[in-house]
Amino acid sequence: MNDSVGRRAAARGFAFLFGLFCFATAHAQSAAPEFEVQRLDGAGSLSLSTLRGKVVLVDFWASWCGPCVHTLAMYEAAAKKHPDDLAVLAISVDTAPADAREFLREVQVSFPTAIDSEQKVQRLFQVRGIPSSYLIDRDGRIVRNFVGLPNPDELNTEIDRLVAAARESGPE
Repeated sequence: MNDSVGRRAAARGFAFLFGLFCFATAHAQSAAPEFEVQRLDGAGSLSLSTLRGKVVLVDFWASWCGPCVHTLAMYEAAAKKHPDDLAVLAISVDTAPADAREFLREVQVSFPTAIDSEQKVQRLFQVRGIPSSYLIDRDGRIVRNFVGLPNPDELNTEIDRLVAAARESGPE
């Protein structure tokens, strides 16, 4: 490979990673946007404000997303580990609710799932890739954003830290 081509490719790769870092960092400690979404099970709607006081993990996924199978399994394990302190909400970005429901017949989760087929909530969170997830502290601040498949150790460490902090500060 030409040395100049290699340097340009490395520079583009660095710029891409730096951009992702800046994007994720920009979200850190910003207030999570309020939203309301329709549940996929038909049981009405969900809003972020109803989850205030808990650590919240908002995940954006799609039926066509291979890595989403793995992220939803990770979030299911986290939800079971912290049933009283962590609220997980998985929001499908599919345009057809039937596609999302079919996917969930294969990948079963115990936490609420919703649909954002008009991309309103995606725009509020400035989602740049699927899967994307946002960890929100009990005060409603985004403390971490994962784009793509998160490192399970980093994810669990961050959730454990937020849950411990919420427990230490007592009831809201």
